[in-house]
Amino acid sequence: MSRPKLPPDVAAQVGAQGTHSRGKLCDDDEGDLGMAIGSDPVNRKVLVDFGGPVSWFALDPEDAVRLAGMLLSQAMHANNRKPLNMELPASLQFIQYPTEPNA
Repeated sequence: MSRPKLPPDVAAQVGAQGTHSRGKLCDDDEGDLGMAIGSDPVNRKVLVDFGGPVSWFALDPEDAVRLAGMLLSQAMHANNRKPLNMELPASLQFIQYPTEPNA
């Protein structure tokens, strides 16, 4: 599977936007990030395109819920609307971020 080509109007909204619409979180905050989210039912994959390399991003709680909803919606589409196993595979690890950003 290769990276799908985004339509020009979508591609223009993906990647670093060069703005800090909600303020700068820290010195290495590179600003707003546009991402495209879709699904490929044939290959059973959810696609997230950041438009380039991304080492980290931060979300307000409301935006985190919106992103989770979009990912879940696309996961259902990629799985042909069949029930999903919500257990994390052993290959995927989530590490708790420190409470203090600079800790």
